[in-house]
Amino acid sequence: DSANDFATDIQRALDQEPVTAGPPSLVYRSKKFVVRNRSRVGFAAAAATVLAVAAFAFGAHRYQTLAVQQQDEARLINAVDEATSAMVAVVDASPADERWASTDFLVSRVQDLVSESNAGRPTVDRATSFLDRYEAARRDRMFALAMEDVLIERGTNRDLESWEMMEQELRRILRARGYDVDVLDPEVVGQQVHQDRANVFVTDALELWISARNHLAELGGEELTSDELQAWTEAMCVADPDPLRIAIRKVIYATQPPSKSELEHVVEQCDLAAKCPRKLSWLAESFKMLGDRERADEIQRFALMQHPSDLMLNFDYATTLMNEEQWNQAIRYYMRCTAIRPQVPGVWTGLAEAYRRNGELGAAEDALKFAKELERS
Repeated sequence: DSANDFATDIQRALDQEPVTAGPPSLVYRSKKFVVRNRSRVGFAAAAATVLAVAAFAFGAHRYQTLAVQQQDEARLINAVDEATSAMVAVVDASPADERWASTDFLVSRVQDLVSESNAGRPTVDRATSFLDRYEAARRDRMFALAMEDVLIERGTNRDLESWEMMEQELRRILRARGYDVDVLDPEVVGQQVHQDRANVFVTDALELWISARNHLAELGGEELTSDELQAWTEAMCVADPDPLRIAIRKVIYATQPPSKSELEHVVEQCDLAAKCPRKLSWLAESFKMLGDRERADEIQRFALMQHPSDLMLNFDYATTLMNEEQWNQAIRYYMRCTAIRPQVPGVWTGLAEAYRRNGELGAAEDALKFAKELERS
């Protein structure tokens, strides 16, 4: 519009500012801004680049972390599911069942994954809860195994000293579980055992301990008074009030003549196939005490059919056959015991005696030698 405006525009051009002679475009204004602020624009561009790279790196790291976490969660969940299925399948089986070994392996895998895993807290908590349940089941199993070991190591002997040691060891096993029978009142023990998750195993131990004390008295040891026997019998009925077991106790720990018809009536009301090995073993013993050996053998054979891999059932039957002087049959069942748990010295000692009585002296010597090697190891 004037020479002055023209001079001003020239100066603006020299200063790298947009001129006003014509409408400036956005691109034109941007170029001028960049030229005029080279250093600041360069710094801003560099900063933006750094931020972009950092954001990309963070995003990539976050993506990778989530991917690893998802993989760890999937592995841990699968491991827990697999170990849980294995535990469910074996928890009610014999403590010596070979499936426990594979279950232990699966559980150790869960333990490793928990310690190393990046899985989320809910998944880790679920795995930890499973491990706690398994540890409780493992303690129950070790309790039952300890009881079996005592019976096999001591129960095969007939001398007073061996039975005294067995009775003391049964006390120790119960004490380690939290039941000090030297201190606690029988009624208190019965109530506490009833609440125990393994009340059947613990009741077995109580019954075996009372039976050991009775047998000690027969061998010349300290007598168990009728009042004591009655108190502990009532405690065991509280601990495990199963009708069949109560009927069995009335025979085994009878303070008055037991009734065979009463026992038979209870048996008729029961599904024997659903009963645990110990109950069936005690039932066979009850019929034996009532003088019905044929019925006792029938129950014992039925128990072995239902629980062929139960160590104590096979061992008890082998002992019964030994008492009946059926050496050849006793060898067969002792051999089954060695297959179920090959590292128990008492089983091999029993097998050696069966071989000796059957006239197989070479086999008897080999079995006894192996038993002594196990005792030394």
